[in-house]
Amino acid sequence: MPLFYEPPSTASPAHKTFAAYINGWDGMNIDAVTSTFDDEAFEWTILPTTLNIPGPLTKAQALAYIKDVLSPIIIAWKFHVLSVTEPNENMIISHVKSQAFMNPDLRLDREEFKNEYLIVMTFVPSKVAGELPKIANYTEFMDSQVMAEFRKMMEESEANK
Repeated sequence: MPLFYEPPSTASPAHKTFAAYINGWDGMNIDAVTSTFDDEAFEWTILPTTLNIPGPLTKAQALAYIKDVLSPIIIAWKFHVLSVTEPNENMIISHVKSQAFMNPDLRLDREEFKNEYLIVMTFVPSKVAGELPKIANYTEFMDSQVMAEFRKMMEESEANK
């Protein structure tokens, strides 16, 4: 099965963890996504704050957000990585576009949702020898106008249940 994002052969361990995170969204594989998060240090901040998503989210809160909010309305998610910058060995800054395919059972006014992100991740060593580093801090910047549309879709999905 092809991956969404194949890091370069010279990729750092942090870059490989980033790739595992992006590729975990294939088919909404929540376990693959959250396995890249550090159990203790993980914090996820979603901006803009107008989304009213409290943050930063811990790993448990992020898992609940993905399962309770995203999974019911999104059946698949495709990412296109536009750029990856590594200011140091423990940080990734990426520019990503995504296309989410909505659950047709919810009868929303659209079948897909597109967005663009700037993602900043910092990493800590895994507590398991030989494993890739884990994501400790994840800050996601999104287009606020697009996210207003997403909030409307989330409200519609609640109304259509």
